[in-house]
Amino acid sequence: MVQEFKSPVRVHKFPFEMVMAAYERRFPRCPQIPVVVDCSVTEDSWSADDSQRNTTRRCQLNVDAPYLLKKMVGVDYVYFIQKNHLDLKKRVLEIEATNETFSSRVEVLEKCRYFVSAVLIFLDLLFIPFHNMTIQNIIDVVTDQYTLDSDYIKRYLGELTPLQESRLLQLRKWIADLQKGKVPSDTTLLRFLRARDFNVEKAREMLSQSLLWRKKHQVDRILSEYETPDVVKQYFPAGWHHHDKDGRPLYILRLGQMDVKGLLKSIGEDGLLKLTLHVCEEGLKLLEEATRSSEHAIQSWCMLVDLDGLNMRHLWRPGVRALLRIIQIVEANYPETMGRVLIVRAPRVFPILWTIVSTFIDENTRSKFLFYGGKDYLQTGGLLDYIPKDLIPDFLGGPCKSFVHESGLVPKSLYVSGAFTERDGDPLSEDSIYQSVSLGKGQVMRQALAIIV
Repeated sequence: MVQEFKSPVRVHKFPFEMVMAAYERRFPRCPQIPVVVDCSVTEDSWSADDSQRNTTRRCQLNVDAPYLLKKMVGVDYVYFIQKNHLDLKKRVLEIEATNETFSSRVEVLEKCRYFVSAVLIFLDLLFIPFHNMTIQNIIDVVTDQYTLDSDYIKRYLGELTPLQESRLLQLRKWIADLQKGKVPSDTTLLRFLRARDFNVEKAREMLSQSLLWRKKHQVDRILSEYETPDVVKQYFPAGWHHHDKDGRPLYILRLGQMDVKGLLKSIGEDGLLKLTLHVCEEGLKLLEEATRSSEHAIQSWCMLVDLDGLNMRHLWRPGVRALLRIIQIVEANYPETMGRVLIVRAPRVFPILWTIVSTFIDENTRSKFLFYGGKDYLQTGGLLDYIPKDLIPDFLGGPCKSFVHESGLVPKSLYVSGAFTERDGDPLSEDSIYQSVSLGKGQVMRQALAIIV
């Protein structure tokens, strides 16, 4: 089995000759590379005009493993043979390293190249990741489009390991070859990589499907073309509300006050989906703005869900089905955008809804949910730990005026014929043997059952 890994590219903003002089000072050992115990030159020759040099070294590397494991494999050190070819006329250094230890069982090949561009000197590494102990100091990234240095990464992408940077470069190249044009931003690529634990193949597949989906449904035009229906303006109890303590955009959803059935019968399931996509696209734009205005990368938003008023009518089967469909689409196309979900005033009926919905939510996303029943959100460990005190919305006892209203029931006069059909794919339709009913607090429902023996 052959594994291949392409490292990030490092920029040296110094003359080639200075970089080469610094490179030579690595040998036979240096404190900055403690894994190298010693190096001995076995061959060293120059061309007649002193423009080219060939050097071969045998390098002794320390094995970073527990003592017992070292004894089991029978080695304290591993040895590599490094061959260098320096061309001073072309200002190029090519390095090739192979393993001497265990060479009969595994072959490790490391290729490095220093060369000069019109402005910069690049270090380009290509090697198989059995031997990755000497690359921990590779931070800066240069691509064909623009330069990614360590400051850019920290400022706009967050902390990344060298391996993660490499996966980012690899995914970008694959997508660029696939798209033959516009390539998604680095933050977008990273979201899909994180959603697949930086498995490039899986991330590429997920992103490719998402890009096709966006093109098919013209999602890129939603922000400019979507017109919010009047019924949504009046009866959809949700909206953006400042930010949390980490600088994430904060979205409030008063789910307990939402008339799911009324909205579905007014704008239909596709209408509710378009509304959700518009919110997600707004969120992506807000993330960019938050990153620009802060001193660090803001890559996800925070969601505050108020369940006050949630009852059995919210378990209306067609409504739950629509919710699950929307969750699946958002999970597939907006991965790693939910940084935290704060659920407050959860009633007793909520565990039933959560049992149904949670199975459709990614495990990593589920871990970001925090639940508060009753008035627990006002206690230590509650909202004040995550939202600035002056931004707690007024309907939760805070001082900040919220424009997210209670909404209420959608009048049947706003229902649109054919907007939503319960019978389609719904086992609880009119000809079902089951019946459902919504009861308010204190109400009683009696049903006579005929038992046939």
